[in-house]
Amino acid sequence: MYGPDALFPFLTPTPVLGLPLVRLGTPGEGGYVVPDWPALYTAGLLSYGVGGNPDFENDFFRRYGEIGRA
Repeated sequence: MYGPDALFPFLTPTPVLGLPLVRLGTPGEGGYVVPDWPALYTAGLLSYGVGGNPDFENDFFRRYGEIGRA
């Protein structure tokens, strides 16, 4: 039987299309590791976050500007 530690190698962030990864949001709740590319390919950010922690969205806008902010 496998324990929780057996999953950790599969949960390692992997770069996409050779782009570096960046962490947005706070450690723990409200944060994500994403490719550092939204400024190049994104017209907006649509977020369906649950709860009241907007740290990911705030970091996104600080890093990439007001892309499609409504």
